[in-house]
Amino acid sequence: FVLDPGEFGYKTFRVTAVAEDRGGNRAESEPVKVRFFRDRKGPALKIVNPGNGKTVDGKTNLVAEVEDDSGVGSVEFYMDGKRLGNAITNPPWEVAFDANSVPRGVHTLTTVATDRLGNETKKSIRFKTK
Repeated sequence: FVLDPGEFGYKTFRVTAVAEDRGGNRAESEPVKVRFFRDRKGPALKIVNPGNGKTVDGKTNLVAEVEDDSGVGSVEFYMDGKRLGNAITNPPWEVAFDANSVPRGVHTLTTVATDRLGNETKKSIRFKTK
């Protein structure tokens, strides 16, 4: 049984479960308090490597720290607007990167983290390759 909190608003309710068998026997649970709310906040996201404004040379991992109360659904890394690999659905939140695979200069790394409810957070940093 699934309830959509949006149908009820952000309130506390007393909920009981009722079961009835084919013979008409019925049982009811003790009431419990349930508070409905809608998570509209994206995951906490921090790009750990590379640091903003840093220079990257050779092979490294692009690394993000991601946390969310409802669970992290996926993390994606984009280099200058092009996605690097597939969406990552389990930690560690990182992808291998070779600085020699892109032209020398300044690049933008964007990381997109999505929680299991579909809320999204984007962060971008700029770094150099030599």
